[in-house]
Amino acid sequence: MKKTAASRTLAVLQIISGSVLFSAAVGFFLSPVEIVGGGVSGIAIILSGISGISSGLLFLFLNIPVLVAGLIFFGPVFMLSTVTATVLSSLLTLGIDGIVALLGPPSSDILLCALFGGALLGAGVGMIFRGGASTGGVDILVKIINKKRPALKPGAIFLIGDGAVVALNALFTRSIEKALYSMVTVLVFSVAFDRVLRMGRRRISVLVLSGRCSVIEKKLAGEFHIRPFVIDGSMEGRDFTALLFTSARSDFRKMSSLILDTDPDAFFSSIPSDNTP
Repeated sequence: MKKTAASRTLAVLQIISGSVLFSAAVGFFLSPVEIVGGGVSGIAIILSGISGISSGLLFLFLNIPVLVAGLIFFGPVFMLSTVTATVLSSLLTLGIDGIVALLGPPSSDILLCALFGGALLGAGVGMIFRGGASTGGVDILVKIINKKRPALKPGAIFLIGDGAVVALNALFTRSIEKALYSMVTVLVFSVAFDRVLRMGRRRISVLVLSGRCSVIEKKLAGEFHIRPFVIDGSMEGRDFTALLFTSARSDFRKMSSLILDTDPDAFFSSIPSDNTP
């Protein structure tokens, strides 16, 4: 129970932190210079520039239809977290819009806004994803695509969708320069998002050859909750048993000690496997 409570607390903190970063990116850096970072937030910025309505309010309304899709694909728990992140991000962005209207943006340098906005936006969305939620909009569509095609990196999917939003912004603003700066934001966002999302979650594939595979298998299941794939075969007239599994890279040192303590003559090797969920 303690572990579950701690996990839930961590998830809540990640969602709150991510929402703060997301709102700071949109309110302080991107919206004031009409630079879009893609997704629904980018569309909200475009419409805000046209209509004069707050980007935070538009972001909230644009998310409603996509939130319904999220409920269908991921269930009520995910939706509750996502609605929390979406509403919190929208309210914070509304507040920041008010601060910027009174005091002005932190910088009027469009390149600095593109870089800082992209980095904060990517880190914020990444944190929200790690908390088991999303900011709605394209984020939900990315999670749906990633669920169906796990080998596709979420950052790459964002890059494609965000490129379309940048093109739309160029059409409305009739500014190639702002479109280019928006692409800088999108590229920085993609890198920051993938780094934050995969932080501490890099995985490896491990192959173990040992005469005590059955014992090692039980210990891996007991200590690391891993169920290895058991391979029985023969080579040059000799039978052998091997274990194949994936694991968090951070666990590899402890895992190596467990294997060697069980069988000092065991052979094992590992390769990166970051596309494995």
